[in-house]
Amino acid sequence: MHPDANDAVDGLAFAIFQNQLDNLPKSVGKILITMIDVDSSKSINDTYGHMEGDQAIKTVALILSRACAQCKNEGDFFLARYGGDEFVILSKEFNKGADQALFYAIQAELNIVNETEEYPYDLHLSIGTSFG
Repeated sequence: MHPDANDAVDGLAFAIFQNQLDNLPKSVGKILITMIDVDSSKSINDTYGHMEGDQAIKTVALILSRACAQCKNEGDFFLARYGGDEFVILSKEFNKGADQALFYAIQAELNIVNETEEYPYDLHLSIGTSFG
C-alpha cells in the first residue's frame, strides 16, 4: 500500500497519523491518545466470514468518526486504524474532560449501532486513553 493511501477496508489513513505523530513539535504540550480495540473480531471473522469482519471494521470506523465529530468542541481529533482491529485517536489540542466526552460519544454511537443495525452480533470495544 502506498504510504499516503487510505486503508482499503476502513478508508482511514494510518500513514497520515504516523506523520502527525512523528512531526509533533517539542512545544506541543500535552497530547491525548486513545486506543480502541474491537472485541471479538476474530469470532466475527470465524463465524460470519471475512467480508462480515471487514464490514464490522468499517462500522467501527464510522462509529469513531461520528464520535470525533460530536466532540469537535472538546478538541482537534485525528482518527486512524492502527492495526487489524485496532484504532487510534490523537489529539494535540483538547479541553479538560475531552477524554471522557470522547468515551461517552463513542459509547453512545456504539449503542445506536447495536440497537438499530441488523447485524447477527453486537459490537463491543475496549478503549484506553493516555495523556502525554
